[in-house]
Amino acid sequence: MAMSDNRYFGRYLRQRISRRRLLQTTGGTALGAAGVAVVGCGDGGGSPSGSSTPDPAGTPRPGGIIKLRQINSYANFNPFGPGISALIQGLFVGFALYDHLWYVPTDTGEVIPFLADEIETIDPLTIRVTMHDAVFHDKPPVSGRPVRSTDLKASMEKFAEQVPFGFSWLQEVFDHADTPDDKTIVYHQKQPWAWFFTSSNAGSPWTSSIIPEEVLDNQDILDKDPIGSGKWVLAGHDGGTNVKLRKFTNWREAGRPYVDGVDYIFAPDPTLAQAAFGAKDIDRIADLNNIQLRDLENRFGDEIYVDSDLSRRYRTLMLKHEPPFDNPDVVHGINLAINREEIKQVLNLGDGELCGPLPPAHTRFVLDDDDPDLVEYFRHDPQDARLMLEAAAFPFDQEFELKYWALDQSPDLVQVIARQLREVGVKVSLPGAEDLTAWLSNTLGVGNFQMTAFTHLPYEDPSLPLSFYKAPNFMGYENSEVEAAYIAAAEEFDEEARIEKTKEAQRAIIRNWGPQLNLYSPRTFAATWDYYQGQVLGRGSYGLFNSGAWLDN
Repeated sequence: MAMSDNRYFGRYLRQRISRRRLLQTTGGTALGAAGVAVVGCGDGGGSPSGSSTPDPAGTPRPGGIIKLRQINSYANFNPFGPGISALIQGLFVGFALYDHLWYVPTDTGEVIPFLADEIETIDPLTIRVTMHDAVFHDKPPVSGRPVRSTDLKASMEKFAEQVPFGFSWLQEVFDHADTPDDKTIVYHQKQPWAWFFTSSNAGSPWTSSIIPEEVLDNQDILDKDPIGSGKWVLAGHDGGTNVKLRKFTNWREAGRPYVDGVDYIFAPDPTLAQAAFGAKDIDRIADLNNIQLRDLENRFGDEIYVDSDLSRRYRTLMLKHEPPFDNPDVVHGINLAINREEIKQVLNLGDGELCGPLPPAHTRFVLDDDDPDLVEYFRHDPQDARLMLEAAAFPFDQEFELKYWALDQSPDLVQVIARQLREVGVKVSLPGAEDLTAWLSNTLGVGNFQMTAFTHLPYEDPSLPLSFYKAPNFMGYENSEVEAAYIAAAEEFDEEARIEKTKEAQRAIIRNWGPQLNLYSPRTFAATWDYYQGQVLGRGSYGLFNSGAWLDN
């Protein structure tokens, strides 16, 4: 299979808004520090070409330190551990410190080689990859030695031993890898898997990280001073905050990155972060609403540039698949009680798009707006909701707890959901907000909830959002029709046929009322000082691998 044929997901919506048009926009967004911002993951739907800002024709100037906002502190930098607990730091070090064979951006769905030199699909179960020359960071005990295929093999095997974060390609599809020489790795799968290259599978920015074999069991190094072969070297931090990265001068791309490093400024409070941006203590600020953006425009004018995207993250209400939520009619009734438009208006000033089983930014794969199943999914009718719940013998005398975590407007989200459910007679209690680590480890990760509402990460491909309905999952949900439809799409290598099978999987989820009720995807806004050039925007998380940013000050 030629590399140019590896279009495993389609072109997604990305609407770049000009400064003039943005100031005329009546809607806005009020994103807090969540999902992608928490883990440092990129966002945005993507256009076929993406963009570099503000002047792609400018001549890069080497040197300088980029200053970015850090929203959360890292307990450590170890990418291993219980799947959810390691996710935050695993993604950060995966994008920043470790290298990968390839990546599949949101916009094109094509495989972009990183360390990979040649990629050959031998058959649907077997993929052979040869690697370019590269060396690790010059820190003991690795001390800048060459990267070997056995490092990747050992890293994959270590990741495969961990408690997974939902669906795990490494545990469910991957069989084993061979390393016939230091520059070659051969993947063997248990079943054909058309999503192989994507970021939810063998191309994960987390679990495809290449880590030196000799430190894989060195807890101290993994926790405190990880060693990789990526473009940045960890240079310091203050107990997991104010992380400092410096240029790896022996990186595989000579002369890159252009800048000398990145300093993360710990600023979890949005108001303080905006003040830091105004003082030029940070060079870019995201997760703004329209009012905040207009304020920055009025204050700084042409000194800043702005961008906007339909996010791939999405807000959701998740129900545990146990009585009474194991009854599809009950889930259907709960869905009818939910007013997605109102939630979008309250949390994002109406700015965003409603979300079916698949986030709307995955434009080629989502159901058409007039699809009857999707129309029913989005239908809000409190009277029908009450009648359906009554017919399903819903226990209106029982109180149900709706759990949530403290960031990303989740407290606002659950307040609106609770009020809407109470309007049809469902008794809902709201416990105190949990911090992220507690919620991930004690609530979502172990399925310890009746109901929970949150914002999903901005997944790069359709595979992972749909996998939440495949067993095993956080909800304890299992449905043979849904699973068969999911597998049929995953094993389809013809892209057009896979698009149709992905749509059928979404219809199966709706018709069986899978107990994750997706709500909407917000539109995101950001502002950047004009001296910060060479960003890659509109290409999803691929922009976080960008080595071409530079400073013109």
